[in-house]
Amino acid sequence: MKKTLMAIGFAVAVVSSATAAEYFADAVNGNDANDGLTEATAKLSLKAALALADTGDTVTLLPGDYTNGVETTSSTYSRGYINKQITLRSKNGRASRDVTRIVGKYDYEGGTGNGKTGGMGDNCVRGLWVTSAAAGTVIEGISFVDCSAPFLTGSGESTSGGGIFFGNGGLTSTAADNLYVVDCAFIRCQATRGAGMYGGTSVRCLFKSCRHTKFGAGQRAGSSYNSVFDDCHVVPGLGQDSMIGGGVLGYMRYVVNCTVVNCEPRLAANLTGNLVNCIFQNNGDQTLPQERTFNCVTDTSTMTSNGCAVSVVYGMAEVWSPMDDDYRVNAGAKALTKGSADWLAQIPAAYRDTDYYGNPRTTDGTVYCGAVQAVAGETGSGVAFRLAGLEGTLKVDGEPVTAGYRTWFQRTGWPFTVRLAFESDSPTRGVVRYTLS
Repeated sequence: MKKTLMAIGFAVAVVSSATAAEYFADAVNGNDANDGLTEATAKLSLKAALALADTGDTVTLLPGDYTNGVETTSSTYSRGYINKQITLRSKNGRASRDVTRIVGKYDYEGGTGNGKTGGMGDNCVRGLWVTSAAAGTVIEGISFVDCSAPFLTGSGESTSGGGIFFGNGGLTSTAADNLYVVDCAFIRCQATRGAGMYGGTSVRCLFKSCRHTKFGAGQRAGSSYNSVFDDCHVVPGLGQDSMIGGGVLGYMRYVVNCTVVNCEPRLAANLTGNLVNCIFQNNGDQTLPQERTFNCVTDTSTMTSNGCAVSVVYGMAEVWSPMDDDYRVNAGAKALTKGSADWLAQIPAAYRDTDYYGNPRTTDGTVYCGAVQAVAGETGSGVAFRLAGLEGTLKVDGEPVTAGYRTWFQRTGWPFTVRLAFESDSPTRGVVRYTLS
């Protein structure tokens, strides 16, 4: 008899099934003519492996890029379709996340609409389509890369969830949480709504360089815990500015102990739950809903209602080095003192005691803001400067650096002072110098 861990609500139940089975896919050496019962006889495509699974079964993906096979749902395409409660995981969980990748497809050719200009043509391919019948499914240790939902006229499911679409209940329903996505990464995924995920509960996940056209450059609906949202923004030329949001957006139920950095433009709106113990750093518009924001730290806004932290000093980086994907908290950052343990009960019990990297929480009763419960020390850090729309050369301490959408540089020692010089031939721009400490 095989036992399968399945997340139910805020608890974890052990479900036993005499018939539970495990199936395998191998994107490198597999063959869809195989039976999928062992690693040696693994299927090639995600689609073929998922087709074998029944309720309570596990599908294990061996390392590789899963680029074969598509499912057609709501006139759109997905690499896989899940309509039963199962576990889908990489062979070694978080340890093999970065080498076990479900790779979608951008489409710059299909259709007649504007979507194809942003790679969201009619023939693009998302990662997974998960139905309400699959509530309770756990997805663990997988990267979703270059997955896209199409940019279609109107609204609805077909345009939602570039990495994963989960169709369970309304946006404000607790049922929208009942898909558990753990230790996954969403890289360059895109959709009109929910570029990385639409619905579900993301735990210890990374949303990196995802983009949307209307709602949720990282995730829309559901909840997120101990996750990182980095460089999530709007698809160029397709964003609807009056409704756009950044890494964490509207209709999220709970966002607890997350780190949101480098996102554009607006962060959160129309929440049905709360933002708690979060770090917001170097985002385009740091406006947060005061009535639903608790014990958070932001580098540009000052809010005092409902226990929200006073803003940190501009230039003081709360997060160690996002340019190196190191999201530890800086020594001396306000994030070290603003977190509240009272909110940890919102995190599903199975995931409550570990941070984004899987490390245990601090044992002295304190809770840091952000996804990582570890301090980086005082030997170095990074500071970001947004350079959108500027043409010219940026010099840091006299050395030229590439001027892009955002530029990061790093110095040893904290705090530190740096001198910036922006030089431009434009008659409307001179040399601008800043000293930050």
